Amino acid sequence: MGRTAKIGFAGVGLLALALAGLWSARRTIAENAIERELERRGARATYVVREIGVRTQRLENIVIGDPARPDLTVRWAEVDLVPSWSGVAVHGIRAGGVVLRGRYDGTTLSWGAVDKLLPPPSGGPLSLPDIDATLRNARVLVATPYGPVGLFVEGSGQLDDGFRGRGVLASSSLVTGGCSIRAVRAFATLETAGGKLAVGGPVRAAGAACGGAVLSDLAGELATGDLLAPRLVSGKLRAERARYADTAVRGAMLDGEAKLRGDMLTFAGRVSGQHIEAGRAAFDAITRGLAGADRGPLQGIARQLAVATRGLQQGVAGRSQLNVERRGERTSWALTDLTLTAASGARITGTVASPPRAVADLRLSGGGFPETVARLSGRGDGWAGTVTLAPMAAGGSRLLLSPVALELERNGRVGAVTRATLDGPLGDGRVEGLTLPLSLSRDSRGAIAALPGCTPVAWRSLTIAGVRFDPLSTRLCPSNGGALVTWREGQMSGGATTGPLRLTGQSGGSPFSLAAASARYGLDGSLRVERVAARLDTGSEQTRLDIARVDGRAGLTGSFAGLSGQIGEVPLLASAGEGQWRVAGRALDVTGIMQVADAATEARFVPLIADGARLRLEDGRVTATATLREPTTRRAVTGVDIVHDLSRGVGEARLRVAGLSFGKVLQPDMITPLTTGVVQLVQGIVDGTGTIRWTRDRVTSSGRFSTDALDFAAAFGPVTGARGTVEFDDLLAMSTPPGQRITLATVNPGVEVEGGVIEYRLRPNQVVEIERGRWPFAGGELLLEPATLDFGNEGSRRLVFRVVGLDAGKFIERLQLQDIAATGVFDGALPVVFGANEGRVEGGRIVARGG
Repeated sequence: MGRTAKIGFAGVGLLALALAGLWSARRTIAENAIERELERRGARATYVVREIGVRTQRLENIVIGDPARPDLTVRWAEVDLVPSWSGVAVHGIRAGGVVLRGRYDGTTLSWGAVDKLLPPPSGGPLSLPDIDATLRNARVLVATPYGPVGLFVEGSGQLDDGFRGRGVLASSSLVTGGCSIRAVRAFATLETAGGKLAVGGPVRAAGAACGGAVLSDLAGELATGDLLAPRLVSGKLRAERARYADTAVRGAMLDGEAKLRGDMLTFAGRVSGQHIEAGRAAFDAITRGLAGADRGPLQGIARQLAVATRGLQQGVAGRSQLNVERRGERTSWALTDLTLTAASGARITGTVASPPRAVADLRLSGGGFPETVARLSGRGDGWAGTVTLAPMAAGGSRLLLSPVALELERNGRVGAVTRATLDGPLGDGRVEGLTLPLSLSRDSRGAIAALPGCTPVAWRSLTIAGVRFDPLSTRLCPSNGGALVTWREGQMSGGATTGPLRLTGQSGGSPFSLAAASARYGLDGSLRVERVAARLDTGSEQTRLDIARVDGRAGLTGSFAGLSGQIGEVPLLASAGEGQWRVAGRALDVTGIMQVADAATEARFVPLIADGARLRLEDGRVTATATLREPTTRRAVTGVDIVHDLSRGVGEARLRVAGLSFGKVLQPDMITPLTTGVVQLVQGIVDGTGTIRWTRDRVTSSGRFSTDALDFAAAFGPVTGARGTVEFDDLLAMSTPPGQRITLATVNPGVEVEGGVIEYRLRPNQVVEIERGRWPFAGGELLLEPATLDFGNEGSRRLVFRVVGLDAGKFIERLQLQDIAATGVFDGALPVVFGANEGRVEGGRIVARGG
C-alpha cells in the first residue's frame, strides 16, 4: 500500500496547490485575468464565479482539462485570500465534490492539465502547503502500472500541521513483480503535524497471490509516521487462509514494523500460523515409502514413523520472530525463536537465517519422532552441516544412524552421507547388526541417486526360516553401473548385483550353507539368482537343494527352473523341477512339476513325474503334496503328502494308491523293475496306503495294499483271481511280517488247479519266503512246501509241490484224456524249476498207494 497510498494522499496537497495557483493567477475578474492566465499556461478550464469578496471567493462547476474526461472537477470551492508581500496569498480553501485524476508511470506522477497550473518542481521532497483546508467528498483516481487506485478523502485543518480527516483507498486489483492482490480496501485516519502526514487504519483484501503462495480474506492494521517520507511503517496483516503449493495455513499473522533509511529497508516483527497443514500428497508419499519397509527389519520403526507422520496431518501451529533487511537488490532474512507444534506432540524449534549470516539450527522432538538436531551453515553455493538423530527403537526394530553429513546447493543439488546399523525382524526370523553406508544425492534437475557405486554390507547375525546364519560381509554393486537407487520425475529405478555368495549357519543345531553364483535385484521388483545350492547336514545324511535359476517379480512372486535335491533320509530324489514360488507373510509357497526317483543304489521304482506338486515352507515346517505319475502314460500311481520339520529333522510322507489299474496300457514293470521276470500280463486293480517316517537317526516305513481280483502270468504258470492284502512293516525294503495270505482262483503250472491259498512273507532284497500253499486237487490236495525264492539274483528257482491222495480216475477225467482209464490213489512230489522265461518239472514222482 505504501507507494499507491503515497500517490493518493499527495494528491490532496496538489489539489490545494492547483486551486491556489488558479486563484493567485488572477488580478481582477473585470480585466479577465483568469482567462489570460489560463491561456498563458495553456490550460483548458471552465468555471462559474458565484461570489467575489474582499476575503472569500466562491467558484462552482470547475472543470480543468478535456470536458469529455476532465483531469479535475470541483462542484464548489471557496478560497480565502490574504494580502502578502508578493500580492495575494491563499490562506484557506474549502471544496466539495472534488474528483482529481492522475497517472503514474512508475517514475513520474502526472495530473494532466492540472500540472500546468502547479509551480515548477523544486527538486526537493514532496511537502504539504501551509493552507487551512476543508474537503468534502474528495476523490483521487490514479492509473498505475500496478492497477487502478482510488482514494476518498474528507477532513479539515491546516494541511501541513493540524489536518484531521479520514480516507478510503481502494483498488480492484494490483499486480507487481508476479504478485497480485484483489479487492483492496484501506480505511485510514489522516493527521498532519510539523509537515508530516500520519496515516493509519485497517486494511482488507479479498485475496493475494505471489510466487505460488495464495492468501484469502486478508485483514490488517497499517500505520506510517509520515506518508510523504515513509521511514517507519508499522502494522499487522492477517490472512484467514493461505496456501503454498500443497501446504495450507489458517490464521496466518504478520505483525511488525518496517523502517526505511536511505536505500535500506528493514522489517522486524512476528509471524505466526494457527493451523498449518501440508498436502495429502506429501504425506501419502511418505507413508507409501514407509509402507515399503513395513515387512522388513525396520517394520516397527516404519510403523511408528507412519503414525507420527499421520499425526502431523492433524495440523501444526507455528510462530517465529521475523527480521528482514533489503539493501538495493539484496535481501536477507532470519527466523528466530521459531516454534512449530503439532497436535500429536511433535515440536520443531530453532533458528533459520539467509545469507550473509546463513544458518539453520533446528531441533525436532516428540510426536513419535526421534530426537533430531540439524545444524547447517550457509556457504557461497548453498548450505552444509550435520543432522544428528537419536537411536530409534520400536516393535523389535532398532536403527542407529551416524551423524548425517548434509549438503544443499543453490542450484538444487543435495547430498547426504551416513552409516546405518539396524536390528529387526525379517520374515519369521531376525537380522542383527546389519550395517551399510548410506549416501544420497540430488542433481539440479531433480534426479535423486542413492548408494552410488559398490557398497559394503555386513550383518552380525541373520535368522530366517529356522536358520541362523553366521556373520557376513559382502558388496552390493549397482546393476546399471550408476547407483543402487535412482528417482527421476517421480519414477524409481535401479538395482543391485552381487558376485558369488556363500552363507553358513545353523538350522536346529545342524550346519547349514547357502551358496549362489550371483544375485541381481531390480527396484522394478525383478529378482534373479543363479545356481543356488542349499545344504543341511543332519549327521549321517544331508538335505540338499540345487536350483539352476530363481526369478522373481514385484510382490515377492516368481519362477524357478532346474530344481533338484533330497530331504535328509527321505529315499526320494527330486530333479528337473520347475514352477512358481510366492512369499506371503511368513510363508513360502512353491508349485510346479518335477521328477521323483528312488534314492537307492538299485532303484525300486522308475523315475515318476510329480505333477501339480505344492510345497509350503512356514515357521521352519515343510508341507508338500503331489501326484506321482508314470512318465509315459501319465497314469496316476500314487498321491504323496509330505511334512518335515527343519529344526528337528523329523517328518513323514504318506502315500495314497487309489484304484491303480493294470492292463494293456500300464504294467507293473513300467513302475518298478522288481516285477521284471516275476509277473507279467497283469490285469486288475490295486488300492492301498503307505507311510514313510524319518528322524535324524532313522527312517521307518509301513504300508497296506489290497486287490480283489488280479490276473497275471508267472514262470510257474498263469494265475487268475488273485485276492488278498499285504501288510508291509518296511515299505521301502519291501519287507512284511510272516503270515501274509493270498488266495488264487486258479493257477496252472501244467494242470489247472483251483481255490488255492498261499501264505508267505517278503524279506528285503527281493526275497520271498513261501510258508505254505494248498489247493484241492483231483480228490486230494496239492501242497506247496516252504521255500525261499531270491528274485534279487539271476538264476533258477525251485518249488516243490507235494501231491497227497490223488484220485487217478478224477485226474484222468480232469485231463480229458480219451480212451484212457485209471484207478487208485496216488501220492508224490513234483519239483518245479523255473527261471525268467521257462518252467519245468524235474525229477517228479507219483506213487500209488499199496504199490
